[in-house]
Amino acid sequence: MKGKLIVLAGDGLGRGDTDLGHVILANFLRTLAQRADKPAAIVCLNAGVRLVCSGTDAFEAQEHLKELVAQGVSVLACRTCLEHFGLVHRVVVGQIAGMAQFVEMMAEHEVIAL
Repeated sequence: MKGKLIVLAGDGLGRGDTDLGHVILANFLRTLAQRADKPAAIVCLNAGVRLVCSGTDAFEAQEHLKELVAQGVSVLACRTCLEHFGLVHRVVVGQIAGMAQFVEMMAEHEVIAL
């Protein structure tokens, strides 16, 4: 995972059962936090910004994101997306960033979109 940029465009993984998608994403983030090689950053877009906000159903995934931040991984949430969902003031993990920063990071790193 070293040097990769992970883009989370939703608050779960896969299609079908929403609750299962939340569990799978939390498992992915937990497993990622346990690896020695960490990604360069995790970018949260669209519904993925719910993962970094208080008062959402993403508690377990959020705890793993906090662990990744503590391990030095940048977690960035899209300002436009946060504004759209009315979540700007509820960010509790990572930092708010804009599209210019995301595009720059995508140009510098291999992107894994989930």
